[in-house]
Amino acid sequence: MVTNFAFKFNLRRYIKSVVAQYNASQLITQREAVSLSIRNLLTTRAQNFGMIMDDVSVTALTFGKEYTAAIESKQVAQQDAERAKFIVEKAGPARCRSPRRQTHLQPLFLELHAYLSPLN
Repeated sequence: MVTNFAFKFNLRRYIKSVVAQYNASQLITQREAVSLSIRNLLTTRAQNFGMIMDDVSVTALTFGKEYTAAIESKQVAQQDAERAKFIVEKAGPARCRSPRRQTHLQPLFLELHAYLSPLN
């Protein structure tokens, strides 16, 4: 019973050591490889405690609040940038009637173009 407790106590640490080898995108796209790595490590560690692992399955994968908030912020920023791009294109220099208005919008258009370029 003591060995089972020691294994359970270290279980989270073992899983974290595997998960730390992947970035967030890889955890989603390479889920099978992550699961296999976890299975291999846990099978080996269980044998050290005289236990046999039949199967290991990764059923739920969640990210921290900070990571989720950062993803949401990025999505909102991209939507805002697309909205601004649409407004600038709709009222762009070619569609302006007066030369004064055209001159006034040109810096805004160039600034938004420079802002949107890294997003693409």
